Amino acid sequence: MLAGCFSMSLSSNLGKAGFTPEHIHTSAQVTIELVDGKNRITRIQLDTEAKVPGIKNDQFQQIAEFAKQNCPVSVALSNVPTTLTARLVA
Repeated sequence: MLAGCFSMSLSSNLGKAGFTPEHIHTSAQVTIELVDGKNRITRIQLDTEAKVPGIKNDQFQQIAEFAKQNCPVSVALSNVPTTLTARLVA
């Protein structure tokens, strides 16, 4: 759910910045651990790659980080540490 929400948010924010992504693929690796005898999500790793003509890597990283912080599912899971690896592909 988070990967899809992030991808939609990233696409939308890229569009607002004047870029048209040709491809976005995101996966989320969720770590579940036993905390006080209960299974809890303790960490999420988002990995995304995108083909976005005309964008510079620093612009892409800023937009990807904004999407990570502001997509609705990220907001709902804000108490879970989430890291992001974002790559541009040719």
